[in-house]
Amino acid sequence: MLEHFGVHLFTSSWRSEADNLAKQLAGSEKRAKTNFFNQAILSLSPVLVHGFRFTGYEGDTRLYQMLALEQYPGETLVKSLAKHWADVWLESSFSNLPSQQVAQQSQKLYDLIEDTGKGWVEKSALDALNDNKNGIRYSALPSLIAARFASNGSSVINGRKIKWGLIQQGDNGLAVVSNPQTSELGGTFAYLIRFSLQYQPGNREPWIHASLTCQRYMDKAFESGNKDRNATILLRLSRPLHREWAHNQTLVRLPVWKVPRKAMKNDDLPRFPDGFHTLLDRAQAREILRDPLPILNTPHLFRQEGEDNYFVLYAEGYEPTHPLGNGFSAKERTEIFRDLEVKMESILTPGNAIPLFRGGIESRALAAWKNTEKKAPKDPSQKQELRLGALRSAANHKPMRILLAWVHEDMGKSMHHFLVNRYLMVEKSKNIPEDFEIISVQIPDVLCRPLEIDETSDLSKAGKRLEAEQRMSGEWQKFLHQYKGTNEQRTLAWIELPSFVSDFTSPHTAIRMACIKEGIASQMINKLRSKYDYLIDMGRYNRVSTAIYDFGRLYNACGDLILRQMGVAKGDTKSSSLPDDYKMAGFVPEIAQNLVVIGLTVFKNNQDNYRGRGSVNLPIAIRLLANGRVEAKIPSVCDWVDYFEATIELGKTFIKNQRRASFYIEPPVVFDFIRELIAQHREVPSLLMLDAYKLRTGWKSMKVEELQQDKLVLGGDILESVSMPNLNVVWVRQHADGETPQYVATNEHVWANANDADRIAHASLFEDTDANSKLRHFFSVGRLDNNNKADQSAMRHEEGNEMNFRNQQMLEIVPVMGNQSEAAAVVTHMLRSSPAWNIGNTALPYPIHLGNTMVDDMLPLLGVEDNTETES
Repeated sequence: MLEHFGVHLFTSSWRSEADNLAKQLAGSEKRAKTNFFNQAILSLSPVLVHGFRFTGYEGDTRLYQMLALEQYPGETLVKSLAKHWADVWLESSFSNLPSQQVAQQSQKLYDLIEDTGKGWVEKSALDALNDNKNGIRYSALPSLIAARFASNGSSVINGRKIKWGLIQQGDNGLAVVSNPQTSELGGTFAYLIRFSLQYQPGNREPWIHASLTCQRYMDKAFESGNKDRNATILLRLSRPLHREWAHNQTLVRLPVWKVPRKAMKNDDLPRFPDGFHTLLDRAQAREILRDPLPILNTPHLFRQEGEDNYFVLYAEGYEPTHPLGNGFSAKERTEIFRDLEVKMESILTPGNAIPLFRGGIESRALAAWKNTEKKAPKDPSQKQELRLGALRSAANHKPMRILLAWVHEDMGKSMHHFLVNRYLMVEKSKNIPEDFEIISVQIPDVLCRPLEIDETSDLSKAGKRLEAEQRMSGEWQKFLHQYKGTNEQRTLAWIELPSFVSDFTSPHTAIRMACIKEGIASQMINKLRSKYDYLIDMGRYNRVSTAIYDFGRLYNACGDLILRQMGVAKGDTKSSSLPDDYKMAGFVPEIAQNLVVIGLTVFKNNQDNYRGRGSVNLPIAIRLLANGRVEAKIPSVCDWVDYFEATIELGKTFIKNQRRASFYIEPPVVFDFIRELIAQHREVPSLLMLDAYKLRTGWKSMKVEELQQDKLVLGGDILESVSMPNLNVVWVRQHADGETPQYVATNEHVWANANDADRIAHASLFEDTDANSKLRHFFSVGRLDNNNKADQSAMRHEEGNEMNFRNQQMLEIVPVMGNQSEAAAVVTHMLRSSPAWNIGNTALPYPIHLGNTMVDDMLPLLGVEDNTETES
């Protein structure tokens, strides 16, 4: 069937030369600013799937290709716009250079733009699918399917008649979106269906994953966006921007820079990307709105019939909040998937139902921290003893000192309540155990201020901020030193952030740096929006939105500090320990009793010129010992020390890193690190969990098409199961860009009216018998707690907001090595939990989760002390 469908490709002859020219003119690794070219051409011609993007190689030549389905703009129009783009880019980026020099060095670029090569070339969908050297298949096939579905008429979903259209998804191609809907709770939304082409290890046959989400629109004035993130406005054109360009009703994405924040400076007004409107003007396009501010202020006024429509896309963290979550009920999901099956039956064949392997299986060792966990002890004193014992174990039985540093009295009282009464479960009439020292202190007025930027300095803006951070860090270090515990004490600090004008003047990093230098783990929190009296009586005030919000923040912040940052991993009883969990999973008792569970990932982060921070490529291994101790091993930082100590060491290492220099561990060193890690556990029962999504970039054998049964290829070495009988290895893949499927239950006559499907899937492990592979494939579905409404709403503010609480994605688990593959898969599933999370699951198993969060916490400290270079 696929041979009857085709796509059209236009290969750029000039895109690589633009990058070469940028390097020549800038004298550095600068790249050409082609984003606003793609933005302009997609706006001028919404029929396009995507603009020029890298799709692969032809010999040694990098291919940059533009994709369309049936309609596409003429070659002359594309060439004309490319010339205009080159003019605008060179004028705006290199105005400091002599015009004659720019003209001379850019001549080759203009010559290549003039040469359109073969122009638009048609390619069948089947040829695109079978061309493994070209990544165009990953956008071509999903876009064809989206267009086919959208053209097949309306649907009836949840009693509503739904009309479908298309939306551009950047380099990922087209997705399906419904016309705007108004919910019963208020708020405008749309059904969004994304398709993605995916493969499974050991199976060459492709799958199409369909992912349904709730696309929410802002209806009220945009008050505050997310830090370091652009906003998005969707544009649906009522008529073409230019009469010669092909046109349709596809929604076009317009990024908005400098989105409003609560404490925005007056000069930081939102705007569309630089060069975008200038390029449209050069192309003689008709006028569209140039200023996003009116749209952000009154979004509901820009949706009039017969006019250009603008929709402000809502994202988690925006204010005002949207009344809807980002998932749908099981009933809505199944109706859409059934409609999809019917409309696409000539192209797509649905897979078989994935059978349940183990239902509702969860860690009992973590039960002491779960308020809603049925297996948790009912006796409060017993639960308290479990919690205190787990903390003592994580601290190597060293005493702990916890500093509560606050600006406002209500915050100080709230901190104490959540720490002592909710987490340590100490009753008001009882004394706090002697090995848990709690100090509550008000932050001195002199420290209650934002960063003070020296505007007279000759340093760059980032350099001035760094200088201010160093000054403030020194002042905070003196303050914290007074409250640091003795050498035998582990010190943790929970700190209320002083008010600051903007993110740029936030003292957060300065305070974190001071804590690390003093050997203190820290957690910051912004001031309360509600009152202390509300927070200790949520039964009465569970409808007060500010109280719900603050409750969640306090609960999560306290848990993150004393549980996650300490590496707490258990709450032992005689019948509930980690070895008991492992036995329940299927490991034989003698292995379960000594099993070491290791999570391996690579933390990656791009260079951040604004903050003077280099790129990061850092492997990190976290191991969970059978006694509950959590340890970390990080190259160039530490070798198997407990989690608390490893965090402090990583922070100190980042602080000392040269400013702007990368912290990049090269692949040969990474392979040596992995070899050593495996060698250290050769003689002990161990389970190694591999974060494939992060590892595969530098470790080829982690890629789907390279993964092999009973074998790990490390550089030139091959490690086989027969030589490592004690080692079990699982390959783990998270949802990422639709790489694992959404689930929808099949027996709708049983569950459709009560959403029982989510309850059936709750905390369960499924085996995919459709994989057609020698490798076994399991899918893990997380838990959904039925906590009281106040707690449940509050907990949705916890970190990891990539998780959709009503519509969770599945985690793919593939046992690769070992003689207890089923037990290894079950343990991996069970450990998708953190003591610091009262409801829901972590996206990844706990050891990998701990590794990612440790580096993420310390990342702002990279290079903050070394500013010896002169900046201008």
